[in-house]
Amino acid sequence: MEYFGLSKVEAMERVLGSRAYGSTIIVAGPVKEKTKKEMVLPPRDRNNNRAAQYLISDRKLDEDIVYALMDQGRIFQVRQEINGKKYVNCAFVGYDQEDTPRYCSLK
Repeated sequence: MEYFGLSKVEAMERVLGSRAYGSTIIVAGPVKEKTKKEMVLPPRDRNNNRAAQYLISDRKLDEDIVYALMDQGRIFQVRQEINGKKYVNCAFVGYDQEDTPRYCSLK
């Protein structure tokens, strides 16, 4: 395909005012390896009553499944104070094959 008698690359070079790929500058530096930090789970509350009530009554999950996951430590209740406000959340923890926690989500 031609543009005013120029090839596509030549037309782009004329529009840009430089040779295509001739003045490419590498802007990003080398990627540094990130050091993996050990995951720190949020502190557990003294009981799981509100989390269990939320999952069983509000979310309609089977009671046996909820308590089994709580016994395994995959679900637990978290009480936190952030900026002077108190929050009670349900923590969902995911483990890898070596039973090491790899993620945690709060609801």
